[in-house]
Amino acid sequence: MDQLLLINPRLQGNAFCNSGVSNMHYRSSQNRSPGSINFGLHLIYTATLCLSLAILSACSEAKTDAEYIDSAKEHLDQDALNAAVIELKNALIQNPESAEARLLLGTTALKLGNGEPAEKELRRAQDLGVSRDGILIPLAESLLLQGKYSQVIDEIHPGSSLSTTQNAKVHVMRGKAYLGDNRPEEATREFRRASELGPELASAMTGQARLAGYDGNLDEARSWLREALAADPESAEAWSLLGNIELKAINPAEAETAFTRAIELRDY
Repeated sequence: MDQLLLINPRLQGNAFCNSGVSNMHYRSSQNRSPGSINFGLHLIYTATLCLSLAILSACSEAKTDAEYIDSAKEHLDQDALNAAVIELKNALIQNPESAEARLLLGTTALKLGNGEPAEKELRRAQDLGVSRDGILIPLAESLLLQGKYSQVIDEIHPGSSLSTTQNAKVHVMRGKAYLGDNRPEEATREFRRASELGPELASAMTGQARLAGYDGNLDEARSWLREALAADPESAEAWSLLGNIELKAINPAEAETAFTRAIELRDY
Protein backbone atom coordinates (compact mmCIF):
# COMPACT_ATOMS: atom_id res chain seq x y z
CA MET A 1 0.00 0.00 0.00
CA ASP A 2 2.85 2.40 0.77
CA GLN A 3 4.22 1.89 -2.74
CA LEU A 4 0.89 2.86 -4.31
CA LEU A 5 0.81 6.04 -2.30
CA LEU A 6 4.07 7.22 -3.86
CA ILE A 7 2.21 8.41 -6.99
CA ASN A 8 0.79 11.33 -5.02
CA PRO A 9 3.68 13.78 -5.81
CA ARG A 10 3.14 13.35 -9.57
CA LEU A 11 -0.32 14.81 -9.33
CA GLN A 12 0.74 18.27 -8.15
CA GLY A 13 -1.24 21.11 -9.71
CA ASN A 14 -4.64 19.39 -9.60
CA ALA A 15 -6.46 20.56 -6.50
CA PHE A 16 -9.01 17.77 -6.57
CA CYS A 17 -6.39 15.07 -6.99
CA ASN A 18 -4.03 16.55 -4.41
CA SER A 19 -6.65 16.84 -1.71
CA GLY A 20 -8.21 13.47 -2.42
CA VAL A 21 -4.99 11.49 -2.50
CA SER A 22 -3.30 13.28 0.39
CA ASN A 23 -6.35 12.85 2.62
CA MET A 24 -6.54 9.19 1.80
CA HIS A 25 -2.80 8.85 2.42
CA TYR A 26 -3.33 10.22 5.91
CA ARG A 27 -6.23 7.89 6.61
CA SER A 28 -4.42 4.89 5.28
CA SER A 29 -1.44 5.59 7.52
CA GLN A 30 -3.82 5.46 10.48
CA ASN A 31 -5.46 2.23 9.45
CA ARG A 32 -3.54 -0.76 8.17
CA SER A 33 -6.28 -3.30 8.90
CA PRO A 34 -7.72 -5.73 6.29
CA GLY A 35 -10.70 -3.42 6.06
CA SER A 36 -8.49 -0.89 4.32
CA ILE A 37 -8.45 -2.98 1.12
CA ASN A 38 -11.52 -1.17 -0.23
CA PHE A 39 -9.87 2.09 0.60
CA GLY A 40 -6.78 1.03 -1.35
CA LEU A 41 -8.89 0.24 -4.40
CA HIS A 42 -10.53 3.63 -4.04
CA LEU A 43 -7.11 5.21 -3.99
CA ILE A 44 -6.11 3.46 -7.21
CA TYR A 45 -9.35 4.59 -8.85
CA THR A 46 -8.80 8.19 -7.75
CA ALA A 47 -5.20 8.22 -8.95
CA THR A 48 -6.23 6.78 -12.33
CA LEU A 49 -9.01 9.34 -12.66
CA CYS A 50 -6.61 12.19 -11.94
CA LEU A 51 -4.12 10.91 -14.50
CA SER A 52 -6.89 10.65 -17.08
CA LEU A 53 -8.02 14.18 -16.38
CA ALA A 54 -4.47 15.44 -16.82
CA ILE A 55 -4.16 13.67 -20.17
CA LEU A 56 -7.52 14.99 -21.37
CA SER A 57 -6.55 18.49 -20.33
CA ALA A 58 -3.34 18.30 -22.35
CA CYS A 59 -5.13 16.86 -25.40
CA SER A 60 -7.88 19.46 -25.35
CA GLU A 61 -5.58 22.44 -25.83
CA ALA A 62 -6.99 24.40 -28.77
CA LYS A 63 -4.91 24.92 -31.90
CA THR A 64 -4.37 28.39 -33.33
CA ASP A 65 -6.30 29.58 -36.37
CA ALA A 66 -3.11 29.28 -38.44
CA GLU A 67 -2.71 25.65 -37.41
CA TYR A 68 -6.32 24.91 -38.35
CA ILE A 69 -5.79 26.57 -41.73
CA ASP A 70 -2.65 24.50 -42.35
CA SER A 71 -4.61 21.37 -41.48
CA ALA A 72 -7.40 22.42 -43.86
CA LYS A 73 -4.88 22.91 -46.67
CA GLU A 74 -3.59 19.37 -46.11
CA HIS A 75 -7.17 18.07 -46.43
CA LEU A 76 -7.68 20.12 -49.59
CA ASP A 77 -4.53 18.62 -51.10
CA GLN A 78 -6.14 15.23 -50.55
CA ASP A 79 -9.55 16.38 -51.90
CA ALA A 80 -11.06 15.83 -48.45
CA LEU A 81 -13.32 18.86 -48.80
CA ASN A 82 -15.71 18.24 -45.91
CA ALA A 83 -12.82 17.68 -43.51
CA ALA A 84 -11.28 20.93 -44.74
CA VAL A 85 -14.56 22.77 -44.07
CA ILE A 86 -14.53 21.56 -40.46
CA GLU A 87 -10.97 22.77 -39.93
CA LEU A 88 -11.70 26.15 -41.50
CA LYS A 89 -14.75 26.63 -39.29
CA ASN A 90 -12.57 25.81 -36.29
CA ALA A 91 -10.09 28.42 -37.49
CA LEU A 92 -12.88 31.00 -37.60
CA ILE A 93 -13.93 30.12 -34.08
CA GLN A 94 -10.40 31.02 -33.01
CA ASN A 95 -10.24 34.10 -35.24
CA PRO A 96 -13.45 35.29 -36.93
CA GLU A 97 -11.46 38.01 -38.71
CA SER A 98 -9.20 35.61 -40.64
CA ALA A 99 -9.46 36.67 -44.27
CA GLU A 100 -7.52 33.60 -45.41
CA ALA A 101 -9.91 31.20 -43.66
CA ARG A 102 -12.92 33.05 -45.12
CA LEU A 103 -11.47 32.88 -48.63
CA LEU A 104 -10.62 29.18 -48.37
CA LEU A 105 -14.00 28.38 -46.87
CA GLY A 106 -15.72 30.22 -49.73
CA THR A 107 -13.77 28.48 -52.48
CA THR A 108 -14.22 25.10 -50.79
CA ALA A 109 -17.97 25.63 -50.48
CA LEU A 110 -17.93 26.43 -54.19
CA LYS A 111 -16.20 23.13 -54.98
CA LEU A 112 -18.94 21.39 -53.01
CA GLY A 113 -21.60 23.13 -55.10
CA ASN A 114 -22.86 25.33 -52.26
CA GLY A 115 -23.37 28.71 -53.87
CA GLU A 116 -24.97 30.65 -51.03
CA PRO A 117 -22.35 29.99 -48.32
CA ALA A 118 -19.63 30.44 -50.92
CA GLU A 119 -20.92 33.90 -51.79
CA LYS A 120 -21.23 34.83 -48.11
CA GLU A 121 -17.66 33.82 -47.24
CA LEU A 122 -16.13 35.37 -50.36
CA ARG A 123 -17.79 38.71 -49.69
CA ARG A 124 -16.68 38.53 -46.07
CA ALA A 125 -13.12 37.81 -47.22
CA GLN A 126 -13.24 40.94 -49.36
CA ASP A 127 -14.48 42.96 -46.39
CA LEU A 128 -11.48 41.67 -44.44
CA GLY A 129 -8.96 42.77 -47.05
CA VAL A 130 -8.86 40.25 -49.90
CA SER A 131 -8.73 42.14 -53.18
CA ARG A 132 -11.77 42.29 -55.42
CA ASP A 133 -9.74 40.66 -58.19
CA GLY A 134 -8.95 37.80 -55.83
CA ILE A 135 -12.58 36.84 -55.36
CA LEU A 136 -14.11 37.99 -58.67
CA ILE A 137 -14.23 34.70 -60.58
CA PRO A 138 -15.26 32.43 -57.67
CA LEU A 139 -17.84 35.03 -56.67
CA ALA A 140 -19.28 34.92 -60.20
CA GLU A 141 -19.42 31.12 -60.01
CA SER A 142 -21.21 31.26 -56.66
CA LEU A 143 -23.81 33.67 -58.07
CA LEU A 144 -24.36 31.47 -61.14
CA LEU A 145 -24.92 28.45 -58.90
CA GLN A 146 -27.74 30.38 -57.23
CA GLY A 147 -29.25 31.55 -60.53
CA LYS A 148 -28.43 35.19 -59.71
CA TYR A 149 -27.84 36.06 -63.36
CA SER A 150 -28.62 39.77 -63.11
CA GLN A 151 -26.11 40.17 -60.27
CA VAL A 152 -23.39 38.56 -62.37
CA ILE A 153 -24.18 40.97 -65.23
CA ASP A 154 -24.22 43.96 -62.88
CA GLU A 155 -21.25 43.10 -60.65
CA ILE A 156 -18.79 41.00 -62.64
CA HIS A 157 -16.79 42.89 -65.27
CA PRO A 158 -13.43 42.49 -67.02
CA GLY A 159 -10.71 44.91 -66.02
CA SER A 160 -7.18 46.05 -66.74
CA SER A 161 -5.95 44.70 -63.40
CA LEU A 162 -6.91 41.16 -64.42
CA SER A 163 -4.78 38.84 -66.52
CA THR A 164 -5.84 37.92 -70.04
CA THR A 165 -6.94 34.49 -68.86
CA GLN A 166 -8.88 35.96 -65.96
CA ASN A 167 -10.66 38.37 -68.29
CA ALA A 168 -11.52 35.48 -70.61
CA LYS A 169 -13.06 33.64 -67.65
CA VAL A 170 -15.02 36.75 -66.70
CA HIS A 171 -16.51 36.88 -70.19
CA VAL A 172 -17.43 33.20 -69.86
CA MET A 173 -19.25 33.93 -66.59
CA ARG A 174 -21.09 36.84 -68.13
CA GLY A 175 -22.00 34.72 -71.15
CA LYS A 176 -23.51 32.07 -68.89
CA ALA A 177 -25.44 34.74 -67.03
CA TYR A 178 -26.86 36.24 -70.21
CA LEU A 179 -27.80 32.78 -71.48
CA GLY A 180 -29.46 31.97 -68.16
CA ASP A 181 -31.34 35.25 -68.45
CA ASN A 182 -32.54 34.25 -71.94
CA ARG A 183 -30.48 36.89 -73.70
CA PRO A 184 -28.63 34.84 -76.35
CA GLU A 185 -27.35 37.80 -78.37
CA GLU A 186 -25.47 39.24 -75.42
CA ALA A 187 -24.29 35.75 -74.48
CA THR A 188 -22.90 35.26 -77.99
CA ARG A 189 -20.91 38.48 -77.68
CA GLU A 190 -19.43 37.44 -74.32
CA PHE A 191 -18.51 33.90 -75.39
CA ARG A 192 -16.88 35.15 -78.58
CA ARG A 193 -14.84 37.64 -76.62
CA ALA A 194 -13.81 34.88 -74.23
CA SER A 195 -12.65 32.74 -77.16
CA GLU A 196 -10.66 35.64 -78.56
CA LEU A 197 -8.86 36.19 -75.27
CA GLY A 198 -8.45 32.51 -74.40
CA PRO A 199 -8.58 30.40 -77.56
CA GLU A 200 -7.24 27.40 -75.62
CA LEU A 201 -9.54 27.93 -72.65
CA ALA A 202 -11.85 24.93 -72.25
CA SER A 203 -14.56 26.98 -70.54
CA ALA A 204 -14.66 29.39 -73.50
CA MET A 205 -15.16 26.49 -75.91
CA THR A 206 -17.81 25.05 -73.60
CA GLY A 207 -19.53 28.43 -73.71
CA GLN A 208 -19.63 28.29 -77.50
CA ALA A 209 -21.08 24.77 -77.21
CA ARG A 210 -23.79 26.11 -74.91
CA LEU A 211 -24.77 28.68 -77.50
CA ALA A 212 -24.90 26.06 -80.25
CA GLY A 213 -26.99 23.77 -78.09
CA TYR A 214 -29.28 26.63 -77.15
CA ASP A 215 -29.90 27.20 -80.87
CA GLY A 216 -30.42 23.47 -81.48
CA ASN A 217 -27.16 23.02 -83.44
CA LEU A 218 -26.16 19.74 -81.79
CA ASP A 219 -23.38 18.83 -84.24
CA GLU A 220 -21.74 22.20 -83.74
CA ALA A 221 -22.11 21.83 -79.99
CA ARG A 222 -20.41 18.42 -80.10
CA SER A 223 -17.59 19.87 -82.17
CA TRP A 224 -16.94 22.61 -79.61
CA LEU A 225 -17.07 20.09 -76.77
CA ARG A 226 -14.55 17.82 -78.46
CA GLU A 227 -12.19 20.78 -78.61
CA ALA A 228 -12.92 21.67 -74.99
CA LEU A 229 -12.23 18.13 -73.79
CA ALA A 230 -9.07 17.97 -75.86
CA ALA A 231 -7.89 21.09 -74.03
CA ASP A 232 -9.08 19.85 -70.63
CA PRO A 233 -10.08 16.15 -70.46
CA GLU A 234 -11.11 16.60 -66.83
CA SER A 235 -13.64 19.37 -67.40
CA ALA A 236 -16.72 18.13 -65.56
CA GLU A 237 -18.69 21.00 -67.09
CA ALA A 238 -17.86 19.90 -70.65
CA TRP A 239 -18.68 16.25 -69.93
CA SER A 240 -21.99 17.23 -68.31
CA LEU A 241 -22.96 19.43 -71.26
CA LEU A 242 -22.01 16.64 -73.66
CA GLY A 243 -24.39 14.37 -71.75
CA ASN A 244 -27.20 16.88 -72.24
CA ILE A 245 -26.40 17.20 -75.94
CA GLU A 246 -26.48 13.41 -76.38
CA LEU A 247 -29.80 13.23 -74.53
CA LYS A 248 -31.27 15.78 -76.92
CA ALA A 249 -29.91 13.72 -79.80
CA ILE A 250 -31.55 10.62 -78.27
CA ASN A 251 -28.25 8.82 -77.75
CA PRO A 252 -28.78 7.34 -74.25
CA ALA A 253 -25.62 5.22 -74.15
CA GLU A 254 -23.38 8.16 -75.09
CA ALA A 255 -25.25 10.38 -72.64
CA GLU A 256 -24.75 7.89 -69.81
CA THR A 257 -21.02 7.68 -70.54
CA ALA A 258 -20.66 11.46 -70.50
CA PHE A 259 -22.75 11.95 -67.35
CA THR A 260 -20.84 9.19 -65.55
CA ARG A 261 -17.55 10.89 -66.36
CA ALA A 262 -18.91 14.24 -65.18
CA ILE A 263 -19.99 12.71 -61.86
CA GLU A 264 -16.56 11.14 -61.39
CA LEU A 265 -14.90 14.52 -61.86
CA ARG A 266 -17.22 16.65 -59.75
CA ASP A 267 -16.72 17.17 -56.02
CA TYR A 268 -20.48 17.20 -55.45
